[in-house]
Amino acid sequence: MVIAGFSSAHTLIPTYPEMLVAGTEELGMPKKVVDNLGSGLFNMNFAIGEVLGPLVGNQLYVSTGIVNTSNSAGGFILGFTLLYYLCCDKRMPWNKKQHDD
Repeated sequence: MVIAGFSSAHTLIPTYPEMLVAGTEELGMPKKVVDNLGSGLFNMNFAIGEVLGPLVGNQLYVSTGIVNTSNSAGGFILGFTLLYYLCCDKRMPWNKKQHDD
């Protein structure tokens, strides 16, 4: 639990300011509305992940075993990482116009 709590500062918290910037600059919404919506969406999705993660993990374990469950989790994480890198990384040529100041 200590490792999970420490790592959340590095994995979860950096996404929150990006959501706020996207709402205020890209959508032109007032800052107070974006703060409330961003906080609500962030907490809702975090809670859904906390509930569905163990349920899906247990179901995978029961149906396929530990090796296939670990391979599935690793493949999902790798796929999400590659998708995030290709779509959101500022160093990619197709994202430079969008993020140049």
